[in-house]
Amino acid sequence: MLVVTEYWPLVLVVPILIASPVLFEKVFKELIDSVFPRNATSPRGSDSNGDTPVVRLLSLPFGVALGVVFALLGWTDAVFW
Repeated sequence: MLVVTEYWPLVLVVPILIASPVLFEKVFKELIDSVFPRNATSPRGSDSNGDTPVVRLLSLPFGVALGVVFALLGWTDAVFW
């Protein structure tokens, strides 16, 4: 059903529009950290650097893409309801 609607190109573009800024931010942050290293330590003494894992950042675009695949296969019935 998704293929016959006029919105399927939008479904293909939305994950790209979400993933592009996420990946750009990760690359830009690594570039800035390599040019300007941080030598300051946390006042609490924790070792965590506060970075969000890439898997969590890209979960929305992958979820949308997975939903598109399920819609194309015709798996539109609710499984857990």
